[in-house]
Amino acid sequence: MDISTGLGLLAGAIVVATMMLLGGDLAMFVSDHAIIIIFGGSFAATLIRFPLSSIFHGLPLGAKFAFTMRRMTQRELVDEIVGADRTGKGRGRRSVSCQGHSLRGRRL
Repeated sequence: MDISTGLGLLAGAIVVATMMLLGGDLAMFVSDHAIIIIFGGSFAATLIRFPLSSIFHGLPLGAKFAFTMRRMTQRELVDEIVGADRTGKGRGRRSVSCQGHSLRGRRL
């Protein structure tokens, strides 16, 4: 078990305990308390699922790709995939992984 799994379980338990101590009516799930449950639970689940090193590496990388990638049409994406397939058939699998660098900065 990775340390982030333990931290995630602890964070999840703290979130649930906090919600139980604050009282329990339906209105609390459509208010700021709902934000605690949603974001606190998501953060706890992320800590449980992924090693801490992946989180520290993945969050900035994910944010960068989410906000700075160039949009790509479906046709361009199909052309890229077909090109990668032809490259793989002609020069082997490693050449396709090298070609993946040309896809950076693009998204649908």
